[in-house]
Amino acid sequence: CGVLCVRGQDLPPVALQEALFKFARYFGAPLKYERWPGQSPGVEGCPYLALLGNYRARKDNDLGVRCKQGEHIGEFKPAQNVVEEWHTDGSFLQSPKAAICLYAPLALEDALPPAGAAVRHAR
Repeated sequence: CGVLCVRGQDLPPVALQEALFKFARYFGAPLKYERWPGQSPGVEGCPYLALLGNYRARKDNDLGVRCKQGEHIGEFKPAQNVVEEWHTDGSFLQSPKAAICLYAPLALEDALPPAGAAVRHAR
């Protein structure tokens, strides 16, 4: 149990999804991201990926998502305009996921805030 950090990557969505499969021998085959009603439509052609955060598209079809410029395309609580719960690990599921992948594209200068947004790991 631990955290694997790979820095300095700049992958388009399809390449990121392909990279996930390279870790399958260590963590098991990737699972498709099951979307719940009201969640974002996801990344076109990448059923194993989801977008997190209060992100507005900077252009039409940004990051491989069918969207218009200015639309929210990441998972967040639009009614409250907040991101408080990022449960990408499926810890609430009967069979929680063994591993997850978090990725902040280098091309998005503000993908990670300058302070806060700590990623916590628990065994």
